Amino acid sequence: MSLIHTARTVIEHLPFGSIALHKYRACLRRVEKRKLRQQKAAFVPDPVNRKINIGGGNWYRPYWENLDLYADSDYIDHHLDIRSMAAFPVADGTAAIVFTSHCLEHLPDDVVAHTLKEVFRILKPSGVLRIIVPDLEKAFCAYKNKDLVFFMSDEISLTGDSLERRFVNFFASYKYNGYSGGLSFHLKRWRIISSISTTTALLAGVYL
Repeated sequence: MSLIHTARTVIEHLPFGSIALHKYRACLRRVEKRKLRQQKAAFVPDPVNRKINIGGGNWYRPYWENLDLYADSDYIDHHLDIRSMAAFPVADGTAAIVFTSHCLEHLPDDVVAHTLKEVFRILKPSGVLRIIVPDLEKAFCAYKNKDLVFFMSDEISLTGDSLERRFVNFFASYKYNGYSGGLSFHLKRWRIISSISTTTALLAGVYL
């Protein structure tokens, strides 16, 4: 257990400790949002050399634009549910870079195909598309070898009370505090696992 986690646990058990901790976190969020608004005002994206992050969540980098649905509104520049198959609110041929990390594996193949078509529509002729998705082979090997540690690293930070649930969460869940993954959720998501090989092949062909 880390020192920070230990201190937080102690504070929460003190009289009024949880209230003080809640106020402290709220204050940090206000400071973070104020700093974010200042940075966005100082680093305005170039409308003809745009840098787009698809599904970036609560993520910000200077001159970048975030296209997302499930994130704090302060971080979203283009509020869009890409599952709707709607056109991206970005003009043709204006993006120099499009980036997406650990997003496409959550989507059915037809939505992935639509997303990639939209990406190529908004990319400049010399534009770059970078895609990051989970390593299917490593995850299957870890599951086969009952390597629970693979699914417990700080980078992945998956939850669930069994190896099977953590394995499914590797592809088809979001990182939430206290999330353990209900069985019905996983059963609904197995069809996505079964189509990952197709999606991965499609992405490899596009990226290479």
